[in-house]
Amino acid sequence: MRREIAIVVFPGFQLLDAAGPIAVFEMAERFRPDSYAIRVLAPGGGSVRSSAGVCLAAAPLGQERFDTVIVSGGNLAQVEESQRDIMAWLGVDACGRIDLDQLRDSIRNDTVLVSIMWANNEVGTIHHR
Repeated sequence: MRREIAIVVFPGFQLLDAAGPIAVFEMAERFRPDSYAIRVLAPGGGSVRSSAGVCLAAAPLGQERFDTVIVSGGNLAQVEESQRDIMAWLGVDACGRIDLDQLRDSIRNDTVLVSIMWANNEVGTIHHR
């Protein structure tokens, strides 16, 4: 079964936070061909410049569903429009929290891992129940 991987970037993203996961899935694909499809996404798509000045080509955020979504690090709080677009795409509230019931309902039989940052050091979101 091929897994769809989304790497989400935004202006000023940390290059290693995107390139590292891309490289990991690329290497895994070498050992298990047709296991992973990697897509780089960004609000609006196009060429997106990292904090290091390196640009990545990205498709726009859309309605596709992914098995794994990785949002690269960086100072997203300073890119207000991108932050709003990414939060809306992920389906989180204004404080960056997910709906745990919605998450539970989206877990499939072949889901092997769900990882959520309980407390975010960049924007201060703390998940609680």
